[in-house]
Amino acid sequence: MTTFAKIICLVIPLYMADKSNKLYQMYEDASCCRFSELFHRADWQDDTTRKLFISRVLGAERRFFAEAGVAFDPDTGMTYDGHALDETTGELKRGPPPAGPFGFSAASKEALHVSLLALAVEKEQVGEGTAKLIYSEDEAFEILEKKVRSMEAMDAAEPGFGGFLPWFCSRGVKQGPDRRCLTPQEEASTLGATNDFVGKVPGLDNGQLAWATYAVSKVLRSRAEEGPRYASLATRWEQRLQRMR
Repeated sequence: MTTFAKIICLVIPLYMADKSNKLYQMYEDASCCRFSELFHRADWQDDTTRKLFISRVLGAERRFFAEAGVAFDPDTGMTYDGHALDETTGELKRGPPPAGPFGFSAASKEALHVSLLALAVEKEQVGEGTAKLIYSEDEAFEILEKKVRSMEAMDAAEPGFGGFLPWFCSRGVKQGPDRRCLTPQEEASTLGATNDFVGKVPGLDNGQLAWATYAVSKVLRSRAEEGPRYASLATRWEQRLQRMR
C-alpha cells in the first residue's frame, strides 16, 4: 500500500474515535471549513486528534473534488482547471462566465482525478467497515464511465492526437469564427483542444495521465470477476492505455 493510500485510509467513521476526547465532543458543532480553532494547541500525539483532523480536512476537500460542476463537468466527467471565487468571501462564485468553473483543463489535472477515482474503487481501500474516501464507489464508477466515454468520442473526432490529451475544453467546443470552450449553460459536446493547443499536446502532462490510466485499469481488472460492470470498464480503460503507447 502506498503512503498516500495509508493517509487516505485514516478517514474513518467517527464511531471508531474515542468519544471521551474533548475535541471529539466539539467536532460536530464546527462548520465545514472553519474548524482550525478546534485544533489550536491540540495534542497531536493523540491518535484520535490526528484522525479527526484528517477526517475534517478531507471532508472539506470533498466539497471540491466530489462536486460536479465545480471540480469536473457533470456531463463529460472531465476536470475543470479551476473555479471563480468571490473576492470578498472566498466562496465559490457561481453563475455564467466570468463566474463559474474555468471551462478548460489538461492531462495533468486528469491524472490527479483518475488517481483519486482509482483509490475509490480499489477493493482493499473500500472494503466493508471502512469509510468513504473522496468518492463513494458508485460515484467513482459513474465519473470513470463518463470520462472514458468522453475520451473515446474525442479519439473518434480527432484521431491524430493518438489518445493523448491537449489542453482541452472540458465541456466541448463551440465551433465557428469565435471558436471557444462551451460554458456550463450550454449543451455539452465532444471534447476539443483549446485554441492555443490545436494540433499539439503537453508531454509531461500526458505522462502523468498514462500512469494514472495504468493504475485505474489495473484496479478495475483486479475486480473483473465480480461482474460485467468491472470487466467492461476495465477493458475500456485498458484500451486507453494501449492507445497511448
